[in-house]
Amino acid sequence: MNEIARKIMDKLAGIADSAFVTSSSGRIYIFSNSPSEGFVLLTKSEAYVLTDSRYFEEASSLIKDVNVLCFTNLKETIKSLIKKHKLKKIALEKKHVTVQNFYSFRESFRSLGTSVICSSRLDRIISDLRVIKSEKEIKKIKEAQRLAEFAFEKVLTEIRSGVTEREIALKIEFLMRKNGASGIAFDFIIVSGERTSLPHGKCSDKKLKNGDLLIIDIGAVLDGYHSDMTRTLCVKSASEREKNIYDVVLKAQLAGIDAVKHGVLAGDVDKVVRNVIKNYGYDKNFIHNTGHGVGLEIHEAPQISVNCDTMLEAGMVITIEPGIYLPKKFGIRIEDMLLVTKDGCKNFTTIPKETLISC
Repeated sequence: MNEIARKIMDKLAGIADSAFVTSSSGRIYIFSNSPSEGFVLLTKSEAYVLTDSRYFEEASSLIKDVNVLCFTNLKETIKSLIKKHKLKKIALEKKHVTVQNFYSFRESFRSLGTSVICSSRLDRIISDLRVIKSEKEIKKIKEAQRLAEFAFEKVLTEIRSGVTEREIALKIEFLMRKNGASGIAFDFIIVSGERTSLPHGKCSDKKLKNGDLLIIDIGAVLDGYHSDMTRTLCVKSASEREKNIYDVVLKAQLAGIDAVKHGVLAGDVDKVVRNVIKNYGYDKNFIHNTGHGVGLEIHEAPQISVNCDTMLEAGMVITIEPGIYLPKKFGIRIEDMLLVTKDGCKNFTTIPKETLISC
Protein backbone atom coordinates (compact mmCIF):
# COMPACT_ATOMS: atom_id res chain seq x y z
CA MET A 1 0.00 0.00 0.00
CA ASN A 2 1.44 3.37 -0.99
CA GLU A 3 1.78 6.41 1.26
CA ILE A 4 -1.33 8.21 0.03
CA ALA A 5 -3.56 5.16 0.46
CA ARG A 6 -2.16 4.65 3.95
CA LYS A 7 -2.85 8.28 4.90
CA ILE A 8 -6.45 7.96 3.75
CA MET A 9 -6.99 4.84 5.82
CA ASP A 10 -5.28 6.36 8.86
CA LYS A 11 -7.67 9.31 8.72
CA LEU A 12 -10.64 6.95 8.36
CA ALA A 13 -9.67 5.08 11.53
CA GLY A 14 -12.64 4.75 13.85
CA ILE A 15 -15.07 5.62 11.05
CA ALA A 16 -14.64 2.79 8.53
CA ASP A 17 -12.28 -0.08 7.89
CA SER A 18 -12.32 0.36 4.12
CA ALA A 19 -12.85 3.01 1.43
CA PHE A 20 -14.38 2.67 -2.02
CA VAL A 21 -13.11 5.44 -4.31
CA THR A 22 -15.14 5.97 -7.47
CA SER A 23 -13.92 9.39 -8.64
CA SER A 24 -11.32 9.61 -11.39
CA SER A 25 -9.56 12.40 -9.48
CA GLY A 26 -9.31 10.20 -6.38
CA ARG A 27 -8.04 7.25 -8.40
CA ILE A 28 -5.38 9.36 -10.15
CA TYR A 29 -4.34 10.92 -6.85
CA ILE A 30 -3.81 7.57 -5.16
CA PHE A 31 -2.11 5.96 -8.17
CA SER A 32 -0.55 8.62 -10.39
CA ASN A 33 -0.20 6.06 -13.20
CA SER A 34 -3.89 5.32 -13.33
CA PRO A 35 -6.02 3.59 -15.94
CA SER A 36 -8.60 5.68 -17.75
CA GLU A 37 -11.42 3.87 -15.91
CA GLY A 38 -11.74 1.85 -12.73
CA PHE A 39 -12.41 1.90 -8.99
CA VAL A 40 -10.23 1.71 -5.90
CA LEU A 41 -10.93 -0.30 -2.76
CA LEU A 42 -8.70 0.42 0.23
CA THR A 43 -8.51 -1.72 3.35
CA LYS A 44 -6.26 -1.35 6.37
CA SER A 45 -3.59 -3.49 4.75
CA GLU A 46 -4.22 -3.64 0.99
CA ALA A 47 -5.12 -1.46 -1.97
CA TYR A 48 -7.05 -2.80 -4.96
CA VAL A 49 -7.77 -1.40 -8.39
CA LEU A 50 -10.96 -2.88 -9.82
CA THR A 51 -11.58 -2.67 -13.54
CA ASP A 52 -13.37 -4.58 -16.25
CA SER A 53 -11.78 -6.42 -19.17
CA ARG A 54 -11.66 -3.28 -21.35
CA TYR A 55 -9.16 -1.59 -19.05
CA PHE A 56 -7.47 -4.52 -17.27
CA GLU A 57 -4.43 -4.69 -19.54
CA GLU A 58 -3.91 -0.95 -19.30
CA ALA A 59 -4.26 -0.98 -15.51
CA SER A 60 -1.90 -3.94 -15.10
CA SER A 61 0.81 -2.24 -17.14
CA LEU A 62 0.46 1.15 -15.45
CA ILE A 63 0.14 0.21 -11.79
CA LYS A 64 2.83 -1.88 -10.15
CA ASP A 65 2.91 -3.51 -6.72
CA VAL A 66 -0.87 -3.16 -6.38
CA ASN A 67 -3.64 -5.72 -6.64
CA VAL A 68 -5.33 -5.14 -10.01
CA LEU A 69 -8.53 -7.21 -10.31
CA CYS A 70 -10.65 -7.71 -13.40
CA PHE A 71 -14.36 -7.97 -12.62
CA THR A 72 -17.38 -9.13 -14.56
CA ASN A 73 -19.70 -8.25 -11.69
CA LEU A 74 -18.43 -5.36 -9.54
CA LYS A 75 -20.59 -6.12 -6.50
CA GLU A 76 -19.59 -9.76 -6.43
CA THR A 77 -15.90 -8.84 -6.61
CA ILE A 78 -16.35 -6.41 -3.71
CA LYS A 79 -18.21 -9.10 -1.77
CA SER A 80 -15.25 -11.44 -2.14
CA LEU A 81 -12.93 -8.74 -0.76
CA ILE A 82 -15.34 -8.05 2.10
CA LYS A 83 -15.14 -11.71 3.08
CA LYS A 84 -11.35 -11.86 2.63
CA HIS A 85 -10.66 -8.84 4.83
CA LYS A 86 -13.72 -9.23 7.11
CA LEU A 87 -14.81 -5.67 6.31
CA LYS A 88 -17.57 -4.18 8.46
CA LYS A 89 -17.83 -0.58 7.23
CA ILE A 90 -17.16 0.74 3.73
CA ALA A 91 -16.90 4.51 3.23
CA LEU A 92 -18.05 5.93 -0.11
CA GLU A 93 -17.37 9.33 -1.70
CA LYS A 94 -20.67 11.16 -1.29
CA LYS A 95 -19.95 13.60 -4.12
CA HIS A 96 -19.30 10.84 -6.63
CA VAL A 97 -21.89 8.18 -5.77
CA THR A 98 -25.48 8.35 -6.98
CA VAL A 99 -28.33 7.74 -4.56
CA GLN A 100 -29.27 4.68 -6.62
CA ASN A 101 -25.80 3.15 -6.34
CA PHE A 102 -25.63 3.89 -2.61
CA TYR A 103 -28.87 2.00 -1.92
CA SER A 104 -27.81 -0.78 -4.26
CA PHE A 105 -24.47 -1.24 -2.47
CA ARG A 106 -26.12 -1.06 0.93
CA GLU A 107 -28.62 -3.78 0.09
CA SER A 108 -26.00 -5.98 -1.60
CA PHE A 109 -23.59 -5.96 1.34
CA ARG A 110 -26.10 -6.00 4.19
CA SER A 111 -26.36 -9.79 4.10
CA LEU A 112 -22.62 -9.97 4.85
CA GLY A 113 -23.01 -7.80 7.93
CA THR A 114 -21.23 -4.90 6.21
CA SER A 115 -22.60 -1.36 6.36
CA VAL A 116 -22.04 1.34 3.75
CA ILE A 117 -21.26 4.89 4.87
CA CYS A 118 -22.03 7.65 2.40
CA SER A 119 -21.05 10.91 4.08
CA SER A 120 -18.74 13.68 2.99
CA ARG A 121 -16.01 12.46 5.35
CA LEU A 122 -14.09 10.46 2.73
CA ASP A 123 -14.45 13.33 0.23
CA ARG A 124 -13.00 15.76 2.79
CA ILE A 125 -10.11 13.44 3.67
CA ILE A 126 -9.06 13.13 0.04
CA SER A 127 -9.66 16.83 -0.64
CA ASP A 128 -7.62 17.88 2.40
CA LEU A 129 -4.72 15.67 1.32
CA ARG A 130 -4.89 16.89 -2.27
CA VAL A 131 -4.89 20.58 -1.41
CA ILE A 132 -1.12 20.62 -0.80
CA LYS A 133 0.60 19.65 -4.03
CA SER A 134 3.74 17.55 -4.21
CA GLU A 135 6.68 18.58 -6.36
CA LYS A 136 5.59 16.03 -8.94
CA GLU A 137 2.08 17.47 -9.04
CA ILE A 138 3.37 21.04 -9.27
CA LYS A 139 5.54 20.09 -12.22
CA LYS A 140 2.56 18.61 -14.09
CA ILE A 141 0.43 21.69 -13.42
CA LYS A 142 3.22 23.96 -14.67
CA GLU A 143 3.62 21.83 -17.79
CA ALA A 144 -0.14 21.99 -18.40
CA GLN A 145 0.08 25.77 -18.12
CA ARG A 146 2.94 25.90 -20.64
CA LEU A 147 0.80 23.96 -23.11
CA ALA A 148 -2.04 26.45 -22.68
CA GLU A 149 0.26 29.43 -23.09
CA PHE A 150 1.92 27.98 -26.19
CA ALA A 151 -1.48 27.56 -27.85
CA PHE A 152 -2.61 31.01 -26.75
CA GLU A 153 0.45 32.74 -28.19
CA LYS A 154 0.15 30.88 -31.49
CA VAL A 155 -3.51 31.84 -31.86
CA LEU A 156 -2.85 35.52 -31.13
CA THR A 157 -1.46 35.94 -34.64
CA GLU A 158 -4.74 34.68 -36.13
CA ILE A 159 -7.18 36.85 -34.17
CA ARG A 160 -8.78 39.38 -36.48
CA SER A 161 -12.12 40.66 -37.69
CA GLY A 162 -14.19 37.87 -39.26
CA VAL A 163 -12.80 34.98 -37.19
CA THR A 164 -15.42 33.26 -35.01
CA GLU A 165 -15.19 32.48 -31.30
CA ARG A 166 -15.59 28.79 -32.10
CA GLU A 167 -12.72 28.83 -34.60
CA ILE A 168 -10.41 30.30 -31.95
CA ALA A 169 -11.47 27.63 -29.45
CA LEU A 170 -10.91 24.78 -31.90
CA LYS A 171 -7.48 26.08 -32.88
CA ILE A 172 -6.39 26.38 -29.26
CA GLU A 173 -7.59 22.88 -28.43
CA PHE A 174 -5.85 21.45 -31.51
CA LEU A 175 -2.54 23.09 -30.58
CA MET A 176 -2.79 21.90 -26.97
CA ARG A 177 -3.45 18.30 -27.95
CA LYS A 178 -0.88 18.33 -30.75
CA ASN A 179 1.79 19.33 -28.27
CA GLY A 180 0.99 16.75 -25.61
CA ALA A 181 -2.12 17.76 -23.68
CA SER A 182 -4.36 14.84 -22.80
CA GLY A 183 -7.41 17.07 -22.95
CA ILE A 184 -8.87 20.48 -22.20
CA ALA A 185 -9.46 21.56 -18.61
CA PHE A 186 -13.04 22.74 -19.26
CA ASP A 187 -15.23 24.02 -22.06
CA PHE A 188 -13.32 27.11 -23.08
CA ILE A 189 -14.89 30.48 -22.37
CA ILE A 190 -14.15 32.49 -25.50
CA VAL A 191 -16.57 35.39 -25.90
CA SER A 192 -16.42 38.69 -27.75
CA GLY A 193 -18.18 42.04 -27.94
CA GLU A 194 -21.29 42.30 -25.77
CA ARG A 195 -20.95 38.60 -24.93
CA THR A 196 -17.91 39.36 -22.75
CA SER A 197 -20.38 40.42 -20.03
CA LEU A 198 -21.20 36.69 -19.61
CA PRO A 199 -18.67 35.35 -17.05
CA HIS A 200 -19.22 31.74 -18.22
CA GLY A 201 -20.38 32.38 -21.77
CA LYS A 202 -20.02 29.51 -24.23
CA CYS A 203 -18.17 29.79 -27.52
CA SER A 204 -20.46 30.67 -30.39
CA ASP A 205 -20.30 31.26 -34.13
CA LYS A 206 -20.22 35.02 -33.56
CA LYS A 207 -17.64 36.68 -35.77
CA LEU A 208 -15.17 39.08 -34.23
CA LYS A 209 -15.24 42.64 -35.46
CA ASN A 210 -12.90 45.57 -35.01
CA GLY A 211 -13.49 47.29 -31.67
CA ASP A 212 -14.59 44.08 -29.89
CA LEU A 213 -13.21 43.01 -26.57
CA LEU A 214 -12.33 39.31 -26.47
CA ILE A 215 -12.11 37.14 -23.32
CA ILE A 216 -10.09 33.94 -23.65
CA ASP A 217 -10.38 31.63 -20.61
CA ILE A 218 -8.58 28.35 -21.28
CA GLY A 219 -6.74 25.47 -19.64
CA ALA A 220 -5.02 22.23 -20.58
CA VAL A 221 -4.96 18.83 -18.90
CA LEU A 222 -1.76 16.82 -18.58
CA ASP A 223 -1.85 13.41 -16.87
CA GLY A 224 -5.01 14.45 -15.05
CA TYR A 225 -3.68 17.83 -13.85
CA HIS A 226 -5.31 21.08 -14.96
CA SER A 227 -4.25 24.61 -15.76
CA ASP A 228 -6.37 27.77 -15.91
CA MET A 229 -5.78 31.28 -17.27
CA THR A 230 -7.77 34.20 -18.65
CA ARG A 231 -6.77 37.18 -20.74
CA THR A 232 -8.93 39.98 -22.08
CA LEU A 233 -7.87 41.34 -25.48
CA CYS A 234 -9.18 43.88 -27.92
CA VAL A 235 -9.54 43.56 -31.66
CA LYS A 236 -7.66 46.53 -33.17
CA SER A 237 -8.75 49.08 -30.57
CA ALA A 238 -10.63 49.66 -27.30
CA SER A 239 -12.61 52.59 -25.94
CA GLU A 240 -11.26 54.76 -23.13
CA ARG A 241 -13.88 53.33 -20.77
CA GLU A 242 -12.81 49.78 -21.59
CA LYS A 243 -9.17 50.70 -21.00
CA ASN A 244 -10.01 52.36 -17.68
CA ILE A 245 -11.99 49.36 -16.41
CA TYR A 246 -9.22 47.03 -17.57
CA ASP A 247 -6.83 49.04 -15.39
CA VAL A 248 -9.17 48.66 -12.40
CA VAL A 249 -9.35 44.86 -12.87
CA LEU A 250 -5.57 44.71 -13.23
CA LYS A 251 -5.01 46.74 -10.05
CA ALA A 252 -7.40 44.46 -8.17
CA GLN A 253 -5.72 41.33 -9.49
CA LEU A 254 -2.21 42.57 -8.64
CA ALA A 255 -3.38 43.51 -5.13
CA GLY A 256 -4.80 40.02 -4.72
CA ILE A 257 -1.58 38.39 -5.88
CA ASP A 258 0.40 40.54 -3.44
CA ALA A 259 -1.89 39.38 -0.62
CA VAL A 260 -1.32 35.68 -1.30
CA LYS A 261 1.07 33.89 1.05
CA HIS A 262 1.25 31.09 3.59
CA GLY A 263 -0.87 31.83 6.67
CA VAL A 264 -3.30 34.28 5.07
CA LEU A 265 -7.03 33.48 5.04
CA ALA A 266 -8.48 32.85 1.59
CA GLY A 267 -11.39 35.13 2.49
CA ASP A 268 -9.01 37.99 3.27
CA VAL A 269 -7.45 37.72 -0.19
CA ASP A 270 -10.94 37.95 -1.69
CA LYS A 271 -11.65 41.05 0.41
CA VAL A 272 -8.46 42.76 -0.79
CA VAL A 273 -9.45 42.24 -4.42
CA ARG A 274 -13.07 43.20 -3.82
CA ASN A 275 -12.14 46.40 -1.97
CA VAL A 276 -10.06 47.68 -4.89
CA ILE A 277 -12.98 47.18 -7.25
CA LYS A 278 -15.38 48.72 -4.73
CA ASN A 279 -13.21 51.83 -4.45
CA TYR A 280 -13.79 52.46 -8.15
CA GLY A 281 -17.54 51.96 -7.83
CA TYR A 282 -17.82 48.60 -9.59
CA ASP A 283 -18.43 46.30 -6.62
CA LYS A 284 -21.88 45.28 -7.94
CA ASN A 285 -20.26 44.31 -11.23
CA PHE A 286 -17.85 41.79 -9.67
CA ILE A 287 -20.22 38.82 -9.51
CA HIS A 288 -18.09 35.75 -8.79
CA ASN A 289 -15.40 34.54 -6.40
CA THR A 290 -11.86 35.86 -6.65
CA GLY A 291 -10.43 32.41 -7.36
CA HIS A 292 -10.21 28.71 -6.60
CA GLY A 293 -7.83 25.82 -6.17
CA VAL A 294 -6.60 23.94 -9.24
CA GLY A 295 -5.23 20.42 -9.55
CA LEU A 296 -6.87 17.15 -10.50
CA GLU A 297 -10.07 19.16 -10.86
CA ILE A 298 -10.40 22.58 -12.41
CA HIS A 299 -12.29 23.83 -9.35
CA GLU A 300 -11.15 22.40 -6.04
CA ALA A 301 -10.27 23.56 -2.54
CA PRO A 302 -9.61 26.18 -1.45
CA GLN A 303 -12.20 28.64 -2.68
CA ILE A 304 -10.91 32.23 -2.70
CA SER A 305 -14.22 33.69 -1.62
CA VAL A 306 -15.27 36.29 0.91
CA ASN A 307 -16.67 33.79 3.44
CA CYS A 308 -13.90 31.18 3.15
CA ASP A 309 -11.93 30.82 6.40
CA THR A 310 -9.41 28.37 4.95
CA MET A 311 -5.84 29.38 5.67
CA LEU A 312 -3.59 29.38 2.62
CA GLU A 313 -0.63 27.02 2.93
CA ALA A 314 2.59 26.66 0.98
CA GLY A 315 2.03 24.10 -1.76
CA MET A 316 -1.51 25.15 -2.67
CA VAL A 317 -2.18 26.07 -6.29
CA ILE A 318 -4.86 28.73 -6.74
CA THR A 319 -6.17 31.28 -9.22
CA ILE A 320 -6.74 34.99 -8.79
CA GLU A 321 -9.31 36.11 -11.36
CA PRO A 322 -11.28 39.29 -10.68
CA GLY A 323 -13.67 40.59 -13.30
CA ILE A 324 -16.00 43.48 -13.95
CA TYR A 325 -19.10 42.88 -16.09
CA LEU A 326 -21.44 45.52 -17.50
CA PRO A 327 -24.57 43.71 -18.77
CA LYS A 328 -25.21 44.02 -22.52
CA LYS A 329 -22.05 46.13 -22.88
CA PHE A 330 -18.80 44.32 -22.08
CA GLY A 331 -16.82 42.45 -19.42
CA ILE A 332 -13.17 42.16 -18.46
CA ARG A 333 -11.43 39.38 -16.51
CA ILE A 334 -7.76 38.65 -15.83
CA GLU A 335 -6.72 35.30 -14.34
CA ASP A 336 -3.36 33.94 -13.24
CA MET A 337 -2.53 30.62 -11.59
CA LEU A 338 -0.28 30.79 -8.53
CA LEU A 339 1.68 28.49 -6.24
CA VAL A 340 1.42 29.60 -2.61
CA THR A 341 4.84 29.81 -0.94
CA LYS A 342 6.09 30.67 2.55
CA ASP A 343 7.02 34.18 1.45
CA GLY A 344 4.22 34.89 -0.99
CA CYS A 345 3.52 33.11 -4.25
CA LYS A 346 5.02 32.02 -7.55
CA ASN A 347 3.04 32.96 -10.65
CA PHE A 348 2.80 30.15 -13.21
CA THR A 349 1.19 32.45 -15.79
CA THR A 350 3.66 34.31 -18.00
CA ILE A 351 1.39 35.82 -20.68
CA PRO A 352 1.64 39.65 -20.46
CA LYS A 353 -1.27 41.55 -18.92
CA GLU A 354 0.20 44.95 -18.07
CA THR A 355 -1.81 46.58 -20.86
CA LEU A 356 -4.86 45.56 -22.87
CA ILE A 357 -3.37 43.48 -25.69
CA SER A 358 -4.48 44.61 -29.13
CA CYS A 359 -4.79 42.02 -31.90
